[in-house]
Amino acid sequence: MSTAKRTAGALLLTAAMISAAFAQQPAGGGAQRGFQPEATDEPAAKNGHQYVVAIGIDHYENWPILSTAVSDATGFAKLLTTKFGFEYAAEPLTEKAATGKAIISLLEDDLSARLKPEDSLVIFFAGHGTTHDYKIGDESRSDGFIVPVDARAPGANEHWSDYLKIEDLLHTIDSLPAGHILVILDSCHSGMALGNKFMTSRADTRFERDMLVKVSRKVIASAQGDQLAADSGPLPDHSLFTGLMIQGLTNGKADSFGEGFVTSSQLGAFAQHEVAVAAGSKQTPLFGAFDDDQGGELVIHMGAGAQPAAANGSDPDSTLTKYETLELDRLK
Repeated sequence: MSTAKRTAGALLLTAAMISAAFAQQPAGGGAQRGFQPEATDEPAAKNGHQYVVAIGIDHYENWPILSTAVSDATGFAKLLTTKFGFEYAAEPLTEKAATGKAIISLLEDDLSARLKPEDSLVIFFAGHGTTHDYKIGDESRSDGFIVPVDARAPGANEHWSDYLKIEDLLHTIDSLPAGHILVILDSCHSGMALGNKFMTSRADTRFERDMLVKVSRKVIASAQGDQLAADSGPLPDHSLFTGLMIQGLTNGKADSFGEGFVTSSQLGAFAQHEVAVAAGSKQTPLFGAFDDDQGGELVIHMGAGAQPAAANGSDPDSTLTKYETLELDRLK
């Protein structure tokens, strides 16, 4: 066979292969930029528990008293458990119980032992936040902190060791076994959680299965790093930030695409817009990903309802926390 004929044959074979490859593209998907071997088995989204943890402090030992932090934390958690299928991962840490040691123990001991890779977790903190501004050479830096109930008073002789650095907390939270974690911080300067090392993100419209099979680590902060967060808003007994999020989940407006569920990024985008444009608002929420986020999303299913006491047929007393049992008894 001549060289010309071999070359023509090779070109025809190549064209046939390319034509076949395009013929295998999914209908309606349009052209793809590149080729990818067809997957034999797509990873399945595992349905685990959806947990919520609430931490709220109004009556500090040495810091100014707040008025809505406890109701923000417990109210948001109650909304998730009664309307969206979540369960309490632990008894809420509020007021005197929310010491620095107790918060660390909750994260490193209780949650680490309880959570599994298929689980989702929402951690909500409402209380005081503060920043530490300092210089290294000519470079200015800032660290963000949340303030536990037993922290000493702020002032010229600041006791920074009394506070919990947000960056360290996020690293601890990142190591928890749960596949999806959303951290919500309703405190002044909470946007420090989204410093330069954290990745900002926008609302995600990917198919639900794709969001659930990849690990997610997301955070929503009520104010930017240099902003204070309002302690009250249009919803009685709630801050501006938390009240608008509760309203958005309750009336369905947070489900901006009408998909029947709200992702953590969608909730962040909703809160950012609603708080920023609210009358008299002086804060703009931030949201994004941290540490080992792989592009997944925690999903809040609209209208999921309260979690059954014994959905798996086991003894509820062996699976529920003391707070869950009391809450279920109250609802009954």
